[in-house]
Amino acid sequence: MDTDGMGSLQVRFTTATMKIRANRTAGLGQTDLEILQEHKFQNFDEYWLIAISQEMEMTEFIRLLEAHLLDPQGFADEVHQRRLPIGRLIEHSLNEAWENGETWFVGRGPQAEYSPLKLRLRPREAAEWILQRPLQRDRLPATLRAYLESKRPQGKPLDRRAALAPANVSASPTNQRRRNVGRSRERRDLVMKILQTKYPPHGQPPRGRPRLKILKEVNAELQVQEPPYEIIAIDTLRRALEDLKTSNAFEAKKQNSRKCL
Repeated sequence: MDTDGMGSLQVRFTTATMKIRANRTAGLGQTDLEILQEHKFQNFDEYWLIAISQEMEMTEFIRLLEAHLLDPQGFADEVHQRRLPIGRLIEHSLNEAWENGETWFVGRGPQAEYSPLKLRLRPREAAEWILQRPLQRDRLPATLRAYLESKRPQGKPLDRRAALAPANVSASPTNQRRRNVGRSRERRDLVMKILQTKYPPHGQPPRGRPRLKILKEVNAELQVQEPPYEIIAIDTLRRALEDLKTSNAFEAKKQNSRKCL
């Protein structure tokens, strides 16, 4: 890799990305690799190493991926609304990640709100998250997918948390699933209690109240517990609400049966 200063490296990266976007949009015929080599990147690995090395704005991450996925026909289809813009699809993936409680959004906390124009993220972890989803991985450029795959430890899963799990009896898949189920059940029970306190008597929020607002309220309560609990994802909230609904229906049925006696 060229040994010029970080400022010059950033300029080369920025101008190369801009030229790739322009070339792909207009169909000028130059390959991405030719453009990178013009800007002193020997190969895609050097480029992606720089591209996803430091945190960035969410919109910048979307534009980075989008630049390598554009093509003249696809761009025309997007302009004439014949297909969803690729940037919109990438944003949908990131929105899903936010709702799932992913922690690679920078500065995420119980009071944080989803705002694409304000959020920052760690791009490598975001790309790895998308790569793990078979129906979404084509929202990453093929060269970035190849780069991430090449850096995966031999024989290890891409999920770094799984890759770093200790190899002992207690970490066997069966025992790990049992622990995860226990922790999940304990956390869901606590969420149900919080909901019943905030929305008495049955723990059901008013109809039409946005799920993300409810999630924010619950996570704020979890943070003041002793000891504080980790923030939950939208799926945990959904299951807690479903459990409460089932429990309420069962209690109502029991009371009706007693009245009939």
